[in-house]
Amino acid sequence: MAGGRWHDLKIFIVGNTSSLIRPVKEFREMSVVFPRTCYKCGQVGHFADACQETERLCYNCKQPGHESGECPEPKQTTQKQCYNCKQTGHVQSECSEPVRPVSKCYNCGKIGHLAKGCSAARGGPKVTCHKCGGLNHFARDCQSGVVKCYACGKTGHISKECTSASGGSNFNTKTCYKCGESGHISKFCEMDSE
Repeated sequence: MAGGRWHDLKIFIVGNTSSLIRPVKEFREMSVVFPRTCYKCGQVGHFADACQETERLCYNCKQPGHESGECPEPKQTTQKQCYNCKQTGHVQSECSEPVRPVSKCYNCGKIGHLAKGCSAARGGPKVTCHKCGGLNHFARDCQSGVVKCYACGKTGHISKECTSASGGSNFNTKTCYKCGESGHISKFCEMDSE
């Protein structure tokens, strides 16, 4: 902390969740090593609120009308700063210097190499889609028109629409919301409705 004063220590939010916070001191130290760039024009040395540009520019070609992901020009690295060697003109994945031990692999989580050079099997635990039952994608990204029932395990319907008498292998572990007994769900409860 600057001068050891607590009021100099603040927090900033990373992403869109307040559970991921870091002290501003760390942010300031990192910004000396890795200067922050303006979100509007992509230049180092100022922030977007102090930018003279009226329109947001592409980080790659510095032209308005599109963002870097849709840029028709070849990828430029002249204004990029490498997090490995701290030089400008390239990014860490293209750095020719030995990887600094502070680099953490996004694939295996170990320090000392990047995911690009990781020898571990790709990805962590296998992701299962809760819509179709397929592997390596989430339900929100599922391109299958087929849905899979949690209760009976069959495709073509979801558990709330399941008409299977047994309800599948996990049916006996279900508890009825009406009567509180296990072995059935409220849809099949024989208790009289009041």
